[in-house]
Amino acid sequence: MALTCHFFTFSKKINATDVPPQGTETSVLCELKAPTDIRSMNLMIGGSIQDPTSYNYCYVPSFSRFYFIENWAWDMGRWIAQCKVDVLASYRTTILASTQYVTRSASIFNGRIADTKYPMIANYDLESGTKTTGRQMTPYIENGYYVLGIIGITGSVGAVNYYLFTPSEFANLKRAMFNNVTWTGVSDPTMNNDLLKCFFSPFDYVVSCKWCPITNITTLISCTAVTAIGFGFWVFTVNAYSIGANAYTFFNWTWTVEAGYFSNHPQNIGNDPRGAYLKLDPYAEYCAALQPYGIFKIPSTAALNGIYCVETVDAITGHAYLEIFESTSDTPPILHPLLTVETEMFVDIQLAQVRADGGLQGKAADIGAGILQSIGGALADVTPFFDGLNNIGNIVRSQYENIKVGTANGSFADFGRLANFDMTIFSKFAYVTEDSNTHFGRPYCADRVLSLCSGFTMCAGADIAITGTDEEAAEINQFLNTGFYIE
Repeated sequence: MALTCHFFTFSKKINATDVPPQGTETSVLCELKAPTDIRSMNLMIGGSIQDPTSYNYCYVPSFSRFYFIENWAWDMGRWIAQCKVDVLASYRTTILASTQYVTRSASIFNGRIADTKYPMIANYDLESGTKTTGRQMTPYIENGYYVLGIIGITGSVGAVNYYLFTPSEFANLKRAMFNNVTWTGVSDPTMNNDLLKCFFSPFDYVVSCKWCPITNITTLISCTAVTAIGFGFWVFTVNAYSIGANAYTFFNWTWTVEAGYFSNHPQNIGNDPRGAYLKLDPYAEYCAALQPYGIFKIPSTAALNGIYCVETVDAITGHAYLEIFESTSDTPPILHPLLTVETEMFVDIQLAQVRADGGLQGKAADIGAGILQSIGGALADVTPFFDGLNNIGNIVRSQYENIKVGTANGSFADFGRLANFDMTIFSKFAYVTEDSNTHFGRPYCADRVLSLCSGFTMCAGADIAITGTDEEAAEINQFLNTGFYIE
């Protein structure tokens, strides 16, 4: 059987769809050498080509198929081309017109799908960014407030009234209470002023005392400036802020940390980004530093769309909750809770009572170490106070690279060690090995018309229908499912 065949010198991959350009062929009259078949046949070359061994590819119009020339043989004075069908080139049009589920592609990918083909390596990068929170706080004693719960004839909470004092107002209160005790109204001549001091302490009526670091707290809660306070059976003429009954004693701070404050993975920057999945576990870890909560870990999904923070503070107890929500790309964004962190924002000031277990104590009151100064002076030396603060610590603690987060609970240094009250985001990134998009593509995982893809492409569950043999269809599907090149 005589056939006209077109021979080419053509360089191509075995698993590629490209075909040789027209006009580069050499047409030769050939004969089929029996026995043979349409997928793997032997062509005997006519005498017009003395040495055809430079040709490695051919097209047989009678069969509408392209063939790789696997070998040249010489037999009885004639060259024989041993050919194998190139199914990807022969059925190129049908393949590219089909819609397949593309798992990997060199031309299109979904950067939010983790590419687990490449292992992590022992290289890490650390980044940080600081977000202004707008919280007006101070680590300095002289700039804060004292919150006192004082028993009175009437109280805003039971028998207790709560007051806010500046440090100077607190000093005036102590001066009024301790200069003398004639304000008690005791007129028994046998109970002189000095003896009465031994048996009576004004602080018996103070049920709680806390130091508050919030400098604008009087504008955040319902309180009223007063010039006199109820104290047991008596009234002192001093300036303070009264936290009223039937009023909210808590307030909220809110702020948003946009995704940009979570640093981008260094391998996801530049002209060829690897994908947003590198901002997620296990390739990335994120910690937030916020005083006085300390340092705590944030789930990595927060880095994709940012977070929304709601801080609630009880102005009487000082207990604070920080709730962190993950934002979404929806408009308006939908908030999903990520975690809640708790702390004691106020510092307990220990009050010593005159009587303890029925015995007489030696000193009238001890408001923490270094708080009770001389009656006539202000807080001149606050150094001892630094060692006496307590109840400043974290509910959530986690170790993060070389940042020390384990500190002694109750240390003033733990309260102000970052020197500000904004939120700092620490980002830690693990490197992965370099990828080869040309040879392996990147994850896509969606239906796609194959003509819209180029370069390396891999499908899943390919089951293409062709007009060829079932063996050719099976070979095509194997190529599509194991990876091929659209060229």
